[in-house]
Amino acid sequence: MRGVPGKANVSLRWNTPHPSRRCAPIHLLPQGEKGTLALFGSAELMIGPASNILLRPAIASDAAAIAKLMRASVNAFDWMPVLHTPEEDLFFIRDILLPEQQVAVAETAECIVGFIAAKGEWVEQLYLDPAWTGQGIGSRLLAQATAGIPVVKLHCFQANTGARRFYERHGFRAEALGDGSANEESLPDILYVLRR
Repeated sequence: MRGVPGKANVSLRWNTPHPSRRCAPIHLLPQGEKGTLALFGSAELMIGPASNILLRPAIASDAAAIAKLMRASVNAFDWMPVLHTPEEDLFFIRDILLPEQQVAVAETAECIVGFIAAKGEWVEQLYLDPAWTGQGIGSRLLAQATAGIPVVKLHCFQANTGARRFYERHGFRAEALGDGSANEESLPDILYVLRR
């Protein structure tokens, strides 16, 4: 999924913490802080007590938690080849993704449970911890990251039927099918486009 613009992955659900859920350490805003944070151009991320999930811009110290979350999501798919070591995942997040793209995280009081990365009109990455799917976290991340962008593009693997349904529910339409020769996983993919 690296090196190809718009290669995104998603799985969705939110629930109360469960002992089997893995959480990486996070960096929280001061307790009770309210307001908005500018992110992704004119979009804003709302923070405050109205939601149990906080969306905020990622910071450099989030890199390890984001890399672990990405690995957990990739490992949840038996069809997804694992091409990189955890160290390479961390390098990618810390040295490429965070400096070069607009990245937001979704977090509970305990951990980061999702993230999205966008660059221009492309959604480059959208991952959720598999234990936290199905409750609108991905929808919130996607809405914030793409607010005000008239044409949004992304790639999705054909095998990722859950992500395909998710993007189609959000108005994305398949515009091209790929045979996998343009992505490092060599998996057939779909170019999705949302036109507003």
